[in-house]
Amino acid sequence: MYFITTFTKLEKSDLGWRELGSQRTIGYFTSLEDARDIVIHNQGDICETVYHYALIEKIEEGLYPHFPDVELYRVKDITKNVDEKEVYNMEGLTYERIELPEDFGRSCLAIG
Repeated sequence: MYFITTFTKLEKSDLGWRELGSQRTIGYFTSLEDARDIVIHNQGDICETVYHYALIEKIEEGLYPHFPDVELYRVKDITKNVDEKEVYNMEGLTYERIELPEDFGRSCLAIG
C-alpha cells in the first residue's frame, strides 16, 4: 500500500531532530501512480493552506514496518495575486518531488 502523509514543515531542531510540525496521514492507495496523482495535483485540497509537504510511503503488510520506499514532495505555487492581493491558489497549486534529506530517517510516518 502507498500511504500519503502531509506535514507543515521540514526543519531541524537545535538538537538535530527533524521537526515536521502538524502532520496527518490522509489516505492510502494500492497504486503508486494514484498516490502520486493525488499529491502532485493537490486533489481534494490536501494542502489545506498549511501542509507544505507530502510524503508517499510504500508500506508492506506486517508489524513494525521499517525502511519504506518513500517520495517527498513540497508545495509549489501556493499563492497567486488577485486584485493586487496574495491569495491561496487552490486551483493552481501543485506539489513537486524533492530529494529526501539524508538525515530524514527511515521509519514510517503513516503508522508511527
